[in-house]
Amino acid sequence: MRNSKQIVLPGDAAVQVLMDIEYMLISLKNIARHFYDNVEHSEDIDPIAYALETTRFIDENAIVYKLAKMRTLISEPFEKELDAEELEEIEEAMESIKFWQNPGD
Repeated sequence: MRNSKQIVLPGDAAVQVLMDIEYMLISLKNIARHFYDNVEHSEDIDPIAYALETTRFIDENAIVYKLAKMRTLISEPFEKELDAEELEEIEEAMESIKFWQNPGD
């Protein structure tokens, strides 16, 4: 945004976002540690098992849903406090995001 306008996130929403981030971050770190720590030889690492456990964690713990909810909690104050022009600036910034694409595309 042109101006660094202050956006206020309600405390309960901020705590929920922080809790979800902490849950995801520590859990993913714990998964990585389980598969990569205390391995003497790189050939002993099982990247397939690591990928499967990470995917299982994401799926079984509704991580995509949690991320969408976090986005909603963070976005709500923007929609309430910014005018149409400021919201358009944010939309333009979001359009610059490079999303994952199928490697064959």
